[in-house]
Amino acid sequence: QTPRDKAVAAELDRIGAAQGFSRSVAAYAWLMAHPSGIVPIFGSQQEGRIAEAAAALTMRWTRQDWYAVLVAARGAPMP
Repeated sequence: QTPRDKAVAAELDRIGAAQGFSRSVAAYAWLMAHPSGIVPIFGSQQEGRIAEAAAALTMRWTRQDWYAVLVAARGAPMP
């Protein structure tokens, strides 16, 4: 893992844990909260993975938290 990967994971963990969700749920939810309307496709037959994807629909993002993950992914704040 790169330092940027670790930073993204840490932000997803922090924000997800604050709402009682795992990193996977937070990652799905972050994608779905993207302004362009991303719809993640998760090809899994594992019950737990399907439940995580469904749980992502209930997670809520503040603009600050969503942006924190974006900054971690980019490695620098946007102008």
